Amino acid sequence: MTIDDVPNVEEAESPSPSISPRPDNIPATVSIGLPTGAVQVGVPARITLSVSRGTSWILRNNAWEPVPLVTFTEMDLEAAGHKFVDNSPSAGNGASFPVTFPHTGTPAVAGWGVTTTGQMVRASTKIVTVVAPFPPAFTWVAPADRARVDVSRGPAQVEVRLSTGTNQSYPFAVTIGHDGTSTSAQHTGTNYAKTITLSPAPLGPREISVTCTDPGGKATQERRTVIVDDGLQPAVAIDDFDPVITVPETPFTVTFTGTTAGAAAGVNGVRYRILPETTSVLADGTGPTGNEWSSWRAGIRFPSSGTYTFEITATDNQGASANVSASITLQV
Repeated sequence: MTIDDVPNVEEAESPSPSISPRPDNIPATVSIGLPTGAVQVGVPARITLSVSRGTSWILRNNAWEPVPLVTFTEMDLEAAGHKFVDNSPSAGNGASFPVTFPHTGTPAVAGWGVTTTGQMVRASTKIVTVVAPFPPAFTWVAPADRARVDVSRGPAQVEVRLSTGTNQSYPFAVTIGHDGTSTSAQHTGTNYAKTITLSPAPLGPREISVTCTDPGGKATQERRTVIVDDGLQPAVAIDDFDPVITVPETPFTVTFTGTTAGAAAGVNGVRYRILPETTSVLADGTGPTGNEWSSWRAGIRFPSSGTYTFEITATDNQGASANVSASITLQV
């Protein structure tokens, strides 16, 4: 809105026919200046009102001479639920106000100037982005750390749920990462839920990350591990061997081989022991990709002649185990 405080300025002299027509007045304006970047909650921000007094014209020496159109006597600002007034002698040249915003959000800021005739010149409303002085805070509700995820029937749906507080810099971005992929969405508070899909493989520990990033770029990240479980036991078998052997001497080491369900079933180790010993020894993984347990080899050292029972145990990524035992007789 523009007000012409001096719509009929008296010319200093009468125009002669050779003088050009009187130029149009240039309106007076008021503009709002905001701080660079986001404003933080509870931290005073300097907001300015700048003025242009506009231009009128008077005829002097057969030429149109510019003069100020208005004179401002007061600057007013409305922000953060308060009205700020500057009617000091310097207000005619603009004003500056420290404003503290109590909450996050995008509040509007309005301002205007009052002229000597009591009329108002309004500034265009501005929007301030007010952010928290700290990164977003959230409570990870689900899934629990090391929660079991059942993939016995195929890919599993896992709901990631978060709870956030009220005094946050909403909206902020929530990014969920898993298995080398990520999804991102805007969150407006105060509860967030997103369903992700976990494939059946690999079994065992799988990491899920949650990153919350506010409009000012501050971020908080948490990570959790879920255990992907197919509900199956890690079956293990021993290849055929001669149950009675003649050896040249004792102690003597006999090499046994066998198979498991392998990486597809989450098998991550095979161990062996001679019963009734309680200490087991790690076998060698001889699968096609190297240290992989779809096949295994164990060199078991028997101390003397006699009949022994030994046990082979396979474990998987979920902590489940399966074992098989067999007997062998050594003769010297």
